[in-house]
Amino acid sequence: MGDTIGMFAKRMNVSIRTLRYYDEIDLLKPTKTNSKGHKLYGAKEQSVLQRIQAWKFLGVPLEDIKGLLDESNIDFSLTLSLQKKLLLEQKQRMEAMIDAVEDAQTVLKLSEGKAKEYMEVLYMVLNTYRLEKEQKKFLLKHFPTEWVDQLYQPFGIDRKELIKHNTNYLFRLFESMKNNVNPTSEEVQTIIEGMLKDVHSFVDPVVVKEVADKIELFEEHEHLFHSPIPDPFKEYMDKAVSYYYSTAGSNWEND
Repeated sequence: MGDTIGMFAKRMNVSIRTLRYYDEIDLLKPTKTNSKGHKLYGAKEQSVLQRIQAWKFLGVPLEDIKGLLDESNIDFSLTLSLQKKLLLEQKQRMEAMIDAVEDAQTVLKLSEGKAKEYMEVLYMVLNTYRLEKEQKKFLLKHFPTEWVDQLYQPFGIDRKELIKHNTNYLFRLFESMKNNVNPTSEEVQTIIEGMLKDVHSFVDPVVVKEVADKIELFEEHEHLFHSPIPDPFKEYMDKAVSYYYSTAGSNWEND
């Protein structure tokens, strides 16, 4: 004859609350009742519930499942293809989030217990890497893959090591700014020299020049390439780099 909601919930390993919700939204609505007026769940309801659970397992929202239960008008191949595409996109987002958490852990370790003091740098680094995938996707439409790889993942350099390397320079510069060290001082200029020489060793200068010459591309897509560096820190770095290029940097450029 059929099960009451409690018996059916126990047998199908689903909560009574869930069954009542499905009934409320007309997703699974029993039509038969017993002598006491209690709704009964039979073979038909079991079949519908199994379909609901299957689509849920595939990540399909309940509002979409309702339409899928009318199997006379469904192209299952297309539906599954679309769902696979959606799940792959979700997987990419999850992987990006995991990378971001790992990046945060890497940066946090470098703060040496000064995480609160260095929060601006931490957010800056994370936002830089947050935009990385979208930036690469855009650049690959305009530049060779080899060039883009050089800019973001120099050959033979582990990602975490690269983050550590770059963050270490930023922390040192940030500390200098906090201590009111003049950006033209020997202390700061030594940091800038190391940072720029590393860039020179990691990336072919020809690649940097070719990419920089396409400045209009970056201006047109500013939302992808806006600087996450806080203004006071950006101003400090700009002064330090400008001074470097106007003095000692000229020797480096000619090496």
